[in-house]
Amino acid sequence: MKSKMTKHTSTRPKPFPKLMIGHNLGMIYNNDVIVLMFTKNRGIVMHITKPELYNKKVGDYSYKWHSKNFEDYNGKITIQN
Repeated sequence: MKSKMTKHTSTRPKPFPKLMIGHNLGMIYNNDVIVLMFTKNRGIVMHITKPELYNKKVGDYSYKWHSKNFEDYNGKITIQN
């Protein structure tokens, strides 16, 4: 499966569920990961540019995301088989 993302801009926080993008914290996520968050720390990877760096791929679920490392994503995600 592959995904494609568009550029996004920040706005006020949205309620869950929502798409969130890793924001620039050095090596942590650094705009490389977009997650569909169901709650504060639970979500599924929807887009990732460096899967080998994070040991994750599109479709991986985690309940250990640190939401402080993410911000709301306001762009578009296109997923296809």
